[in-house]
Amino acid sequence: MLEDALKNTRNIHRLILTISFITIVFSMSIDFPKGKKQQLDTLAKLSAVPFLDYNEFVKEKIAAFELSTLQTVAEKVNARLEEEGYILFNTHHIGEAFAKNTYTGKLLIEELFFTDINNATINNFKALNGLSINSNIQVLVPKVDAFLEELTNYLGENAGVGRRVDGLYITYGEESFDAESFLSNGEVYLTLYFELPSTASVGGHPVFNAQFPARVKTLPNTSFSHWLENIPEAQGLYTDTDGQLIWLSSLENLPSGFNEEKIGLLKKQLENDIKTSSPEEQKISVLGANVPGVLFIFAAPLLLLSLTYYLMNSTFHLRKLSLNDEIENNKMFQSFSWPPLSLGNTWKFEALISLVLLPYLALCILIFQLARFGFSSFSSSAVVLTAMLIMLLPTKLILDNLISIRSSLQKEDEHNLTEA
Repeated sequence: MLEDALKNTRNIHRLILTISFITIVFSMSIDFPKGKKQQLDTLAKLSAVPFLDYNEFVKEKIAAFELSTLQTVAEKVNARLEEEGYILFNTHHIGEAFAKNTYTGKLLIEELFFTDINNATINNFKALNGLSINSNIQVLVPKVDAFLEELTNYLGENAGVGRRVDGLYITYGEESFDAESFLSNGEVYLTLYFELPSTASVGGHPVFNAQFPARVKTLPNTSFSHWLENIPEAQGLYTDTDGQLIWLSSLENLPSGFNEEKIGLLKKQLENDIKTSSPEEQKISVLGANVPGVLFIFAAPLLLLSLTYYLMNSTFHLRKLSLNDEIENNKMFQSFSWPPLSLGNTWKFEALISLVLLPYLALCILIFQLARFGFSSFSSSAVVLTAMLIMLLPTKLILDNLISIRSSLQKEDEHNLTEA
């Protein structure tokens, strides 16, 4: 019975060593695609940049400009019209129209690919360098001094009881822009249009349609590049070289065709490539059979856990047998070839290495490799980590049993020597 127990214990120990070595080899053979992971992280970070917030930034700057500059122009127009005292309704609408910015020269973010980053391409970002990314936004400051004479003369000739200012607007023109709407610095002309219908007549009514000059003004620190410098999500995604933004330098080693792929599709392709390299997608050959990686990842820690518990029970059984005073049992213990029992003073090192270091090293390397692949390997990592924690107690008890067995054998030897 003792011999069978010893052989059984040795075989369990050998199985633990074998599974530990296989797990180490399997884990070390996994080639993590670090470059692709960095590229995926870069694209994910790029998708998080709130490019459309630039429009809100522009609106805030224009609102401040309207309050500080155009409000003064509007008050000037209203003061002149009130001074004339026309018999008209809604003359204050004319001044109010001058209080609003008529035109904004800027990078047309909403017209570019930034509306949905996933539909953009890397080449779209490179094309930004052909645009005026360093130009501040432009607004128009109306020159109303000379124009007010024309306006007041017209109102003086056409004002009358029951007439009102209606259909009023100020416009720059109907130019069309694809990516940016900047104007040449200097002077441009705006058009003021309104009608003077009368509630007392059903016929035609006077129409005012005249042009007046306006000065093109730039607002400092409002360029797209300046705004981008203050966006935390965009940092590290580009470098500014002599006014040229070099985007996504970490993706320069992508195949040329990838630069024309939509970023959303490119992210999915990189995710699939990384998943293909993950431990779950690998195969391992065990006794001539190809075992799927995902099965081995779950099986290895569970097998080590089961064998550790089995070895704990087996060594506990040996511990009880070692308390037997029979000399034959003692000789069999000492002659049996199993390092934790047959070695001399170095047995503790061998036991620690084979029962503690190797199994835990194997599982630590495996969980490290799983962690590199992120959330997709979360469940696998949880199983490995749980097995490692549960194995602590039986491993300690195994070592305690071995210490007790060797102590009993040593006491028996001393007792036999005393009797001799």
